[in-house]
Amino acid sequence: MCENGTSCKHSLNGMVVHFFNPGYEASILRGVEHYTPPKMVRRLREDLQTLPIYYAGDEDKVLVTRRLPEELRHSRLTAHLPVGAELKPWGWGPELRGLFPSIELPYSSAVMAYFASRERGVELWHKVYKASPKSFRDAPPRKVVPPLALSPGRWVLKEDFTSSGRGIEMLDSSNVDITEVLQTKWVQTPPRSLFIEPYYEIVYELGFEYQRKNGAVAYLGYHRAITHKAQYIGSYLGEASLGVDIDAYAEWVRQSLQEMELYDYEGIIGVDTALYHWEDGSLHFVPCLEVNIRPTMGFVALSLAQRYLGNRGGRFVIARRDDPIIRRLTDSKPLYLYDDSTLVEGVYLLTPILDNTYFVAILEVGLKH
Repeated sequence: MCENGTSCKHSLNGMVVHFFNPGYEASILRGVEHYTPPKMVRRLREDLQTLPIYYAGDEDKVLVTRRLPEELRHSRLTAHLPVGAELKPWGWGPELRGLFPSIELPYSSAVMAYFASRERGVELWHKVYKASPKSFRDAPPRKVVPPLALSPGRWVLKEDFTSSGRGIEMLDSSNVDITEVLQTKWVQTPPRSLFIEPYYEIVYELGFEYQRKNGAVAYLGYHRAITHKAQYIGSYLGEASLGVDIDAYAEWVRQSLQEMELYDYEGIIGVDTALYHWEDGSLHFVPCLEVNIRPTMGFVALSLAQRYLGNRGGRFVIARRDDPIIRRLTDSKPLYLYDDSTLVEGVYLLTPILDNTYFVAILEVGLKH
């Protein structure tokens, strides 16, 4: 077993295979290799399993665990992990040992937990703050250690080993006993760390995407996130003026990520932040709301924009099968089956729709926002 983050070279034939496994954090929390995700997580994995094809390299393959009809298959989709191939999952967790017992994972359980913990977001908050202290205000996020005394007001409680809007609870001292809520959380099973941060009246939620390669971190771009009850449902694409210095913030984050201990991790890093008003009405960034050391939906969105949008705006959406947007589809076949990347304005399907599909990924081309 490879320890202390030392990478194991398990690509013997040069082939790279991507695997979509959101919800992997739960296997880290439980520390188990044989993990069965909740029903909705399983549906998300199955329904959106082809998404990596939109950011994978031209010669890479994508592992699909659900059999697709002949007309929805593609040469870059594979039902098996070929011997000697390099696995690139959505997230690194112990469950991969149970799913792929023939390969050796490049990280120990401790390092995988280090990557997935919300402590990385707290660490990045402080590093970004130090890069330009006059640009930020409000209290930093912190780990909850009992007893905890909080001033009256609104707070956001986050559970460790969760992401993308999961494990988040809004607390308002005017209608809930926050101490009682925390005491209930502290005795939950399995135990997990809790983090608390100020509540922000958010104007825009943004995601900044980076790539780490050979120890160097490069900025890829940003997107404006679409959320509902703190959960990610999509991204607006195409540069839109937000009235703040995007480039300066992007560089503060890049430098901060460069300083973080990331072992020999190579790949995508997504940083979630937000813009909110100060008392004088000016817009300012939150140093960091969350960091994901893995591919993100925002990275998928940026990859789609680069491939299909050109100078046009658009929207990437994770929808339900019964969402009205489905009735506006330009075509019924997923975009990975298109031979031409030039698209007219319209609404395009990204992932297959089968009889029992619940989640669907959509790209809207030509949207103004």
